[in-house]
Amino acid sequence: MQREIEPTLRFSKDLIRVPSTADNERGRLAVLDMATERLQGFSSEEFQSNGVISRLFYNTPVLPDRFRIILNGHLDVVPAIHSEQYEPHEKEGKLFGRGAGDMKAAAAIQIDVFRKIAHKLDYPIGLMLVTDEEVGGTNGTGQQVAQGVATDFAIVGEPTNLGICHTMKGGIGLHVQTSSLAAHAAYPWRTKASTDEMMQFAYNMREHFPTPDDTSWQTTAALTDLWTSQQERTDEVTVSNTIPADTNSTWDIRRVPQEREEVILSRVSEFAEANTSIAVVRTMPSAHTDPAHHDIVTLKNTIQAVTGQKATTAIQHGSCDFRWFTQIGAGGVAYGPIAGDIHGSQEFVEIESLVQYSRVLEAYLLNINQNQVRTR
Repeated sequence: MQREIEPTLRFSKDLIRVPSTADNERGRLAVLDMATERLQGFSSEEFQSNGVISRLFYNTPVLPDRFRIILNGHLDVVPAIHSEQYEPHEKEGKLFGRGAGDMKAAAAIQIDVFRKIAHKLDYPIGLMLVTDEEVGGTNGTGQQVAQGVATDFAIVGEPTNLGICHTMKGGIGLHVQTSSLAAHAAYPWRTKASTDEMMQFAYNMREHFPTPDDTSWQTTAALTDLWTSQQERTDEVTVSNTIPADTNSTWDIRRVPQEREEVILSRVSEFAEANTSIAVVRTMPSAHTDPAHHDIVTLKNTIQAVTGQKATTAIQHGSCDFRWFTQIGAGGVAYGPIAGDIHGSQEFVEIESLVQYSRVLEAYLLNINQNQVRTR
């Protein structure tokens, strides 16, 4: 079965060899150019925002007002843990390498399925390729949507173990700072220590957003960094006996769609003392598409017909670019191959699942085409 996607596997490996990280503009442009060369003959548009380039390919002579379907893939990756991760290799039916699972191999499948059948379809289909998903997606998918790119339904090729993810949490990033007068550690009563205020703030956050013992569909808040103004000093004696003037922390809040962002922020502000400042450094909208949406039903039926197995639907605690489409009223899901150790040192994608992914995407897009003809 692997033989039928062998050219796509080779292309996936070529993509993996390029360190297309957020700090490597040349690498991010290189993978886009590799995809563009593979998609010669299709119409395309280039978008740019804050130095980030993304591209949109389509099967019509001019850019349509609205696509019927958009396939969305990101070609950027998080930095490798060791340089060997940029040398892809196969072992025991898996393709290893940075971005193998998230999501260069899936993007390669999308590219090759698109170039194989897009010209055969009677409806407008787009292939959106971006290079900033790992840092929020604002300048890639977010920018294209803001510029008016619209669709009825979007499939984002994130790794979902061949399940259909129709709901994702939103995100809020916070920077919290508590401030007071610095004081000698021998005389702690001379200040209201910023460290004490931060500990109280953290306690209140943990009480209001308790960490579940296991997977649970609830809003969570994770303390992701903690530091003081003392860390900028090099005199160990002074550092060890001085109560710092400032204590800082960062937080990653993941909210379920039914809890509004402004309500959560209002609650968090109640935890702040007079000398505590809270800054919102980023927000990510939640995403939800009704699992009874007709395009999800068609995708589920296609998966069962192709694989012989009942399709599963799921909700995810993380986030990805399909949220940009649901924000404009489009349907959208994340649907991708089986992968593991995402962002880890042994990141991989199962090759057999890539074969299934390719077959399902092709059959699904052709099914949409047949439905279009029948309803005319």
